[in-house]
Formats: sequence, structure tokens, C-alpha cells
Amino acid sequence: MAAVSWRAPARAAPGALLAGAALIALSGLAAAAAPARDGTLVGFDCGYGRGRLGYENLLGGIRLPDEAQDGFTLDLRVGHAMRPDLVLCLHLGGWFGTIRSGDAADSWQPAAEDDWALSAIGGSVSWFPGAGPLFVRAGCGRALGSVTLADVGGFQQIHRDAGLAARLGMGWELPLGSNFAVCPTLEWQALDFGSGDQASVASFTLGVTAY
Repeated sequence: MAAVSWRAPARAAPGALLAGAALIALSGLAAAAAPARDGTLVGFDCGYGRGRLGYENLLGGIRLPDEAQDGFTLDLRVGHAMRPDLVLCLHLGGWFGTIRSGDAADSWQPAAEDDWALSAIGGSVSWFPGAGPLFVRAGCGRALGSVTLADVGGFQQIHRDAGLAARLGMGWELPLGSNFAVCPTLEWQALDFGSGDQASVASFTLGVTAY
């Protein structure tokens, strides 16, 4: 019986090499030095955010398409390092963007640019495997939404709403000294205002943390 051999397609090699390089890089980051996490911490993050809005009941007439919008995010963190691998934080932050609305045929408002703010106030838990620099984060809290409608026809309207918020994220702390770190972070937040009004924000931020 003739021997049967199998040969992987050549085009699979680059993908395998990239996957291997990614694993090696992550292993190196996990083994790298981390800041001394002890006691109270203060942090600040800012960066790019992609907001997706699905409002159905705004002022009884404006329907926003479920499309992603560019904006920027800010986040202030105050917390405590319970252990070198476990950090609890309170967050105050949000996403801010300008959205063109009123283009829909069933909308009474002319096309205009409205200023939106999606904020979240709440707590989070960050876990650092092996007390290293990599971390995963989860949290929940209060969602606040605000839109300032463009000044059309000589008047301006502001609509506010509140609901629930949840967040998931991951990142790493790059130490600068023993008690200071730079923190690139990827995060996703979901906000639910009830009555069919929902939003989500995916963001990449660069922050600083002082322990």
C-alpha cells in the first residue's frame, strides 16, 4: 500500500507564522515587569471611540439609523489595588460625537449636525493574570445619554436619558518607574436606556495610572 502524505497549502504558512508571533509577543508581555500595585490608584484615559446608536423614541420624531459614528472617549478612574493581581475602580467617563440627523423621510427635522454624549458612571474589576502587565476588565453602572439638537428655526432642544451600562475590556500596563504605568486599552460598552433606546461604544484609549 502506497504511503499517503499530506502537505499544508503554502498560503497557510503566513497565517501560522503570524499566529505564532502573536503568541510569542503575548507571552513576552505576560512575563514582563509590572508596576507595584498597592493601595490607592488614580488613572486617566483618552482616545478614539466608535459609537453605535439605536434610538427609536427620541422626541417622538427622530429615528437614528443603527450606524457607527466616530468620536472620542474620556475616562477617569479612582480605585484600590486589593492584591497585585486584582484592582477595583470607580469610573466616570463617556463618548462624545457629532451625528448628522434628520435625513430620514419620516423625520420632521431638516438635516443637521447634533452633539451627542454617552456617559457611564460605575465600577469595574480588573484582573492581572500572574500579577503581570496584561489585564481583563468587566464592570457595570449607570448610563447617561444627552443630545443637543442643532439650532434649527431659531431654537435648540436638549434631550437627556438614563439607564444601565456594562463594560468589557482588555489591555496592559507598561511600567514607567515602580508606581507609574502607561495603559493602552481596548474596551466595549453597552448602554440600555429602555423603550428600545440602546447604544454601544468600542474604543481604543491610551491612559496613565499612578499607584
